[in-house]
Amino acid sequence: AGFTLGYALHAYLGTCHEREQDTAGAEQHYAAALSSKPGDETAMLGLARALLQRMETSRARQLYEQVSSSNSSCAESQLKLAEIALEAGDHKDAYDCASKAAMHSPKDAAVLFCLGR
Repeated sequence: AGFTLGYALHAYLGTCHEREQDTAGAEQHYAAALSSKPGDETAMLGLARALLQRMETSRARQLYEQVSSSNSSCAESQLKLAEIALEAGDHKDAYDCASKAAMHSPKDAAVLFCLGR
């Protein structure tokens, strides 16, 4: 068997690609990190962000929902679910998700902006 990059390196490289706005590279490495460590919140959030950048909203929503179900205090996943719901015109779901995000991150400007929309 050949050498394979481990979870930590893939997660790190995913972050590097994300910072450089290389969505394809970020997606590749976050997916590999998630494959190495299924259910990992960091890898799921990173992959979901990359998928949203590529307008793959359905797949991104599934990942954010997984994070939210395993960690209900994750403000990022709740905020992104609120934004996705707003884009779909589901204002009740958007408000519910944004309210949950606000409970865990009450001073986050993005959360407060989402609640105001």
